[in-house]
Amino acid sequence: MIPFHIPTLADRAWASPLLRAAGDLTSESAFGTYFLWQDRYQYEIAQVNGYFAARSIHGYALPAGTGDLRPVLDALRADAAGRGVPLRIQVSDLLRDALAAAAPQLKFTEHRGEADYLYRVADLAQLEGKKYHAKRNHIAKFNRLYSYQFEPVTTAAQEQECLDMMHRWVSSNENAADFRMEEEAIRLAFADTAALHIRAGLLRVDGNVIAFTAGEPVGADGFDLHFEKALTEYDGWLSSTGYLGPKYRIDHDISLLVPEIWSRMKPDELRPEKLIEDGMLERCKDFEYKGKKVLASRLGWRITDEFVKRFFGRIFSTPASIFTPDMLRPELQDMETFVDGMDNMAGAHKRAAEMYFNDGSIEGACPPLKALLHIMKDGNYEGKTLEDESIRKMFTFESVINSEWYAERLITRQQIEVNHLQTVLANLQSLPAEEKTPQTATEIESVKARIKSVKSMGYLKSLAGTLGADPFVL
Repeated sequence: MIPFHIPTLADRAWASPLLRAAGDLTSESAFGTYFLWQDRYQYEIAQVNGYFAARSIHGYALPAGTGDLRPVLDALRADAAGRGVPLRIQVSDLLRDALAAAAPQLKFTEHRGEADYLYRVADLAQLEGKKYHAKRNHIAKFNRLYSYQFEPVTTAAQEQECLDMMHRWVSSNENAADFRMEEEAIRLAFADTAALHIRAGLLRVDGNVIAFTAGEPVGADGFDLHFEKALTEYDGWLSSTGYLGPKYRIDHDISLLVPEIWSRMKPDELRPEKLIEDGMLERCKDFEYKGKKVLASRLGWRITDEFVKRFFGRIFSTPASIFTPDMLRPELQDMETFVDGMDNMAGAHKRAAEMYFNDGSIEGACPPLKALLHIMKDGNYEGKTLEDESIRKMFTFESVINSEWYAERLITRQQIEVNHLQTVLANLQSLPAEEKTPQTATEIESVKARIKSVKSMGYLKSLAGTLGADPFVL
């Protein structure tokens, strides 16, 4: 068996040149991965025939080095057999062909959950195009809300500040125990950044460290980020989970209020029409801001202070203290933030809708969904928006079942049944003479009668109210 051992700092001198020579850009090409995460993943390393070899709880890393790879793979195969485990090698797409050439008998399976994210530096520096629209908005909002400074981490004092921030982050997490090993890995990284060739940077707001990142170079022109941490109370989004605008953070416990409120409302009070009539709900409307249309109508209806006073008052003595005016209307907190949030929402709607157009599935959408996808993508459907009554009527039961789309689904369901029966009939009729029985003739006539019935208008009408069938399956 291969004499694997737990990685030490001294191993970096021989291991890093071999890892770099492999030309890969994954995290497994960084020595720090094996050293920092040795406890979490039980990494062990060894030098085999001039190659760097490693194994962990996930299997073996692709050996890194130059020369004939086949003897090294044979050694790994023998090591795995000696341990009574299958030979499982993790390899990136970049080096997959090289491994396949050296061991054509291996089978490859994609594991997206274990994949690394690879970004071009220029893309992250410039954030151009629709793909990075949300990130640009995030940064723009952060710039408005906070006065911050970025610093390269070069001193022991800065490293300790990062460790203190990490401890605060872990302690505030509900699953703190799950992150203790990561906290220890970060301590190990900052204990000897020079020897590990770790580069780090931090972000300050009001003098306090609120985020940091650390990593090391990989390959000829790559950089592996080992850690990225940020305190979540420094928000960069509108109404993220747990937030009502940038000023108010709420816990998920507030969701417990919903059944408490609803259980105290009378049946008549639960009707949306009644709530709107009594001023309990208000419609969010589009508006202009700095010459740009803000699609706030996408938010639909929201509760008003009248709703809070009437229904929250059945639980709390001072209901207005639960939801203040600027919580009910987050735009009162920061209009720029609210507009950015709406832009993010509309952008997400547009990207989601475009996928239906790109793969052609828009043609199979039911009428109201088809109209909605057009509006999400283009802002209108046949010149109409969600405000048009004709669009809103499309979402009624009557409109859907009376549409050509629904009629086509029923006809498709009918045709599928006819096709099935015709196949049964053909099979019965093609039976060899010696396999036919008096019962066969009866079955043939029965199937013919069933086909005639299924083809009738009466059968088609009987399908009304069912889902029918998707015409795309024929």
